[in-house]
This record gives sequence, structure tokens and C-alpha cells, in this order.
Amino acid sequence: MTDDSFGTKVVDSYRWLEDAKSTETRSFIDAENAYTARYMKQARIRAQALDDLDALENVSDASAPMERAGNLFFRKRLAGEQQFSIYMRRAAAGAGGARMAGGAGRQAEARRPRGRISGWLIRPS
Repeated sequence: MTDDSFGTKVVDSYRWLEDAKSTETRSFIDAENAYTARYMKQARIRAQALDDLDALENVSDASAPMERAGNLFFRKRLAGEQQFSIYMRRAAAGAGGARMAGGAGRQAEARRPRGRISGWLIRPS
């Protein structure tokens, strides 16, 4: 496949991989995964690579605060937790906050998160 990018011809030899449901793409992905698994099984750096990747994935995360009815609401998930907690504090208060809901303190059974909250909205009653 050749694209024309503002008059410059660009050959895309991997365009066929864009069809994720094709048998050719699935075969290619399966072969690549098998090759990677074989290599990682015998690699001396495997344990270190897994630890490094785990450290990159297992980090704390917090949202920007959102003000509603004189209170600031934000969500926070500490490293090792699977679920975000929702915190609230008075808009004029200092650091900290009271936990309102969620899984703070709950350690993850598996260290990799199973899902992610992409957004939420709190309305005053």
C-alpha cells in the first residue's frame, strides 16, 4: 500500500495489520507472541524486566479536584490498590481529605489493575 502525504509517496508495508480480525493478522500476532514467550522464558533478565514493568504499571494516581457546593472532590488510587477512592475536603481547607467511598487500603489480589475509572460527576443534593 502506498500513501500520498502532501505529494510524498510513502510505502506502508504493514497496512494489512490494521484489519485486526483477518486470519493473516491473527496468525502474525500469534507468531510474534510465541516468539516473545520463547525468548522471555530463557532470558536471564526476565525477572528484572518483569519487576521493572511492574514498577511502571503499579503507581499512585489522583485526579484534579472538582469543586461542588463548597467542597473539593477528587479520586485517588495508591500504588498496590486496584480501585480508586473518592475524597472530599472543604475548599478552603489544607492538604488531606476525608475518604468518602472506594477501595483505599484494599490491596490488590493481582498487582495489575483490571479496570480504570475514566470520569465521574458529583452533583449537590
